[in-house]
Amino acid sequence: MKKFIFLLIASILFPLAAGAKQIGPAVSVYRDKELKWEDGSFGYHVMFKSLLANNETDASTSNPQGDTCMDSSTYQLGISHIPADAVIEEAFLVWTAAQPVAKKDEITDKEVMLSFVSDDGKITEEQTISGKKAYKINEAGNVDFEFDAFFDADDQSKSWFTYRVRVTDFFKSIQAKGRDLAVAGTTFYEGDSLMGRYTLSGLDCSDDTVYKSSTEMVADWSVILIYSSAYVRPKSIYIYDGFSPIWHQLSEIMVSGFEFPADPEIRITLTTHEGDSGLADATHESSTGEQQAFPEGIQVKGETPANWLLLSNECNPPVSLYDSSAHLDYTEVFNSISSVYGYADTNPVCVGGTPPYFNNDEIEYGIDVDTFLIDSNSDTTYISHFLEGGESIYIRIGANQDAVITNYMIVSVSTKADEPDTGDTEIPGDSGDTEVSGDTGDPGDSGDTDPTDTGDSGDPDTGDSGDTGSSDSGDSADTDPVTTDPKQGELGAECYPDKTCNDGLLCRVSDNTCFEPEPVKSSGCSVLTVE
Repeated sequence: MKKFIFLLIASILFPLAAGAKQIGPAVSVYRDKELKWEDGSFGYHVMFKSLLANNETDASTSNPQGDTCMDSSTYQLGISHIPADAVIEEAFLVWTAAQPVAKKDEITDKEVMLSFVSDDGKITEEQTISGKKAYKINEAGNVDFEFDAFFDADDQSKSWFTYRVRVTDFFKSIQAKGRDLAVAGTTFYEGDSLMGRYTLSGLDCSDDTVYKSSTEMVADWSVILIYSSAYVRPKSIYIYDGFSPIWHQLSEIMVSGFEFPADPEIRITLTTHEGDSGLADATHESSTGEQQAFPEGIQVKGETPANWLLLSNECNPPVSLYDSSAHLDYTEVFNSISSVYGYADTNPVCVGGTPPYFNNDEIEYGIDVDTFLIDSNSDTTYISHFLEGGESIYIRIGANQDAVITNYMIVSVSTKADEPDTGDTEIPGDSGDTEVSGDTGDPGDSGDTDPTDTGDSGDPDTGDSGDTGSSDSGDSADTDPVTTDPKQGELGAECYPDKTCNDGLLCRVSDNTCFEPEPVKSSGCSVLTVE
């Protein structure tokens, strides 16, 4: 049956800045291609970093701010972020900044440098990434996913812009170099080539007083990775863009065009800029008088239930606010602390601290990339909303007293798999890897990844933990029944120190346990034999 995507967005709006575009209502379009991936074993991950530091103000306050421009910043991609057999299908580099006041009527910065060094130093890549053209702020609204911008409605000297450019070839080149380095007598895993440090430099960052004094400095970057893997459940992935300031506003989106399996898993990632913690009011003064304020956060519901569910997690906690006349329940989403899920994680890693405490060494100033996991299998709250056979999700994005800039949202929905073809079903580990001379090896044993430097720390910049870094997202996998007293590296046992397991198993970093992914037939993964 032909599937169609339909989104309906209804917003209760306050005056917007010139050029601003709301998230949705349609799937994003990049150079005539809709950004959606359907009916395949796809996953996604968002790498993200700020280009701001806190060098001038008190970083111990309850609302730390960036005040100094950085020349570059580096993200460590680790083994918990994407599966060992991941093959990059598409990738987009997004860079965002405040336009220097002296250049408010001139072209924006359409060019940056992206570089990569693998964990073992054997693979390097460096490319100048450029938009199709250099746009001016006032050209916003006439371009697709690639560019957007707006002027501040109250002060035309201030403006912000974002570029979103396809960089799939950058990652294809890295994986091709990894294949060329495959060593006889080992197993090569496609995803291993991608593990390492990604650095962005060359973005024109403004520290003009008009931005700094109002804590509105923005300079950051992110990379959206869409990959295929035999280790993830069948799903559909959709990207929506909307570069817009939002304040005391509520937008409602309906996403459809798929069919839920039993106990579906849904992931929603929202990227925003310039968030502040602790800013909320139970009521708001509008043109018609005082009214109940909209809650900050993301709410969801299914087709039938009337009630909305407010999403939260350890990094973005629920809050109840009371004043003399009203009560408001909301989630601290725009709090300078991002929530990150590895592809097999069921619990998030918080980047920037764990509320209510900040970790000033980890905060990514001026950018929040928050992923929320909705899993009906583990949380019965969602069962009545997302039933088997259901075909839609309703999503609300709310802003309260904290004015932020939205950029893009990714929605991932597990879908019903096609009937298995028993003659062709692939065994996990046989797709996206290369066996050489009959030695199967482990995911950490490829010639491209140093098992001692896999990126397992809590600091997204240091590369000491595969659980942080930044964003997002992949897919939880169920753990199979555990045998009695399994040995290290075996199914259900603890992972090896380098976060690998025996052949055919992967390490779930959130609990350091070896698991066997569901035997899903891969879509688009490469299988190579090197002799």
